[in-house]
Amino acid sequence: MATDVFTQILKDHNCIKGLYRLFQGETDPKNREKFADGIIREATIHTYTEEIVVYRAYEKYMPDGKKYAQDSLKDHEFIRKMLVKLDASRVTDPEYAEMMDLTMKEFEKHVKEEEEEILPRLKRYLNDQLVDELGKEYARIKPTVPQKPKMHD
Repeated sequence: MATDVFTQILKDHNCIKGLYRLFQGETDPKNREKFADGIIREATIHTYTEEIVVYRAYEKYMPDGKKYAQDSLKDHEFIRKMLVKLDASRVTDPEYAEMMDLTMKEFEKHVKEEEEEILPRLKRYLNDQLVDELGKEYARIKPTVPQKPKMHD
């Protein structure tokens, strides 16, 4: 049975933040590259999955959901733009760590707002069955989305 959608979102957030902590604490370039690649891959998968499943749920179930979805998409657009830059760079490039820090600062700001404000608000509009259905959809969609970041035309 799929885990509810909120648990899956929090798990994704924690995974990405954990990879970032490992990246920050690592000095070996090969290991830093592995952690950076993990951040890029996991953040890319998460943003696409969230947009397809969760932001549609904002619009469908929350009275002001369209505004929340649009604001969250703007955050994702910036994050994805930074992920594209990181993916095209090398971890040994002088500006790489600064780009990663900027990306993660924006990611953490977005996550804080989502976890403390938007998701609890969405939860008020969903019954247990909808939470489970969204969880199943999230789990079904996640393996199908791109793993490499790209900007939309």
